[in-house]
Amino acid sequence: MKKLIPILLLLIVTSIAAQDNKKDDKKKEDKNTKKANLPAGYESITWGTLLSKVKSSIKGKIQFTDEKTVIISKKSEITYKYGFFFIDPERIKVEKDKKKDLPNEGKLFFVALKFPSLPYEEVKKQIEKKFGPSTNENIINNQGSVAWNSDKTVLVLWVDRFENKKYCRRITYVSKDIAKEIDKYYKNLYFYKEQKTIENVLK
Repeated sequence: MKKLIPILLLLIVTSIAAQDNKKDDKKKEDKNTKKANLPAGYESITWGTLLSKVKSSIKGKIQFTDEKTVIISKKSEITYKYGFFFIDPERIKVEKDKKKDLPNEGKLFFVALKFPSLPYEEVKKQIEKKFGPSTNENIINNQGSVAWNSDKTVLVLWVDRFENKKYCRRITYVSKDIAKEIDKYYKNLYFYKEQKTIENVLK
């Protein structure tokens, strides 16, 4: 991706990958583990859908798009940011035959909503009505996050403190599978850069 992913999303991506790796190591899934009833995407849009195909299904009116990694739209007082995972073949080593198959646009991996501050309990209640009870909570001193975790999707409700009360103005939906791809991509990108540095030194 040409632009840096926001720090908070990177934290989500790495934590999702770490949690799933722990589950793989156990080789057994706890049947009592809570799972939220989330779709494998955002509303009617499936994770992994290419940017050009997402355009016709977004909420509100498009405010900006770079045609590869992001679409920003607005409807009433809600701003929607659709984030796409784009593999730039020039930034990472890719076999020639695979390079031709890479799309020139990203695939959907997160959707972030931003809206005017609302009371925490009010927002949480609406989400629970739609997707069931939350599965993870990390709130300290009236700020932090609450998460709904399913097989394909994680929903994060961000909690802000104002006058010692909890409020919300951001919700993020993230694809778990593509989060793993991103984690692997950045690791490969790091090692590729390291390899190129060594090659340049040896020239």
